Amino acid sequence: MKTIIRSVLGAGALAMVGAGAALAQGAQPVQPPASQQSVPIAQPVSIVDITELPETTQARVNEVVNARGKEELQKLQAQVEAAPDIRSALQAKGLSGKQVILAQVGEGGQLTLVTRRAG
Repeated sequence: MKTIIRSVLGAGALAMVGAGAALAQGAQPVQPPASQQSVPIAQPVSIVDITELPETTQARVNEVVNARGKEELQKLQAQVEAAPDIRSALQAKGLSGKQVILAQVGEGGQLTLVTRRAG
């Protein structure tokens, strides 16, 4: 199974009830360990546009993205582009890795990507 390097993980084990649910409930994303361990990708990958999230969750996502900085965002986007399964899931929705702004791994290993369309 293809892997992606952890970019942002929720504190503790997160159960993703719906896209953005962990952020809406106040989960605190943390930076990856220095070792940059790989996390297996579980299918399916959930992809949600930031505009589909509640306003409070949108604000939290924007805080996380802004706190992380441009370099970390570009690193995440490059990792997404390098993972064929994830890239394919994005392409099926007319998106690319350059539109991913946040990645969250839930308790069961499900990957949720939050995107922002340019424009």
